[in-house]
Amino acid sequence: MPLAGRAQESSFLLCFLQSSWRPDYASDRYEHLRYSGESSQDRFSYARDLGDVKRALQLKAVADQLTPDLRHRWVSRSFTRVSAPSGQFDATVCTVSYHFHKHGQRYGNIRAYTNAATRYFQQRGTGAVPDAKGLITLPLGTFDRSGRIVTFFG
Repeated sequence: MPLAGRAQESSFLLCFLQSSWRPDYASDRYEHLRYSGESSQDRFSYARDLGDVKRALQLKAVADQLTPDLRHRWVSRSFTRVSAPSGQFDATVCTVSYHFHKHGQRYGNIRAYTNAATRYFQQRGTGAVPDAKGLITLPLGTFDRSGRIVTFFG
């Protein structure tokens, strides 16, 4: 995989957090994207910065599409907020951005992806028993007990 591709993939993983993760540089629980237009020192830094720029653009595009109705249908459980030169993005935007770009691009937009996930839960999740964490895990996705989307692979 080319270096730029690895940087883009790893930049999404940076947004994903374990509950015990604590950044040394920020107590505000934001991940701070580094790139602000300065020149990179080497090829690795350039690839990392390019990944951050792409991710910031993706976050901005998701934030623009995420209406209150769509936002309410998602649960943010393991992502942190992100601060970038283009703005600050909450955990829900990070969650939807990651899952849409990983699993949902074939739907064309976030509304269609969210509607497909909601339909899937309505068809297959009704009557399912949540686990100890209150999650319902189905073959194509995970939802909370009220049907809000944690992830959808469909």
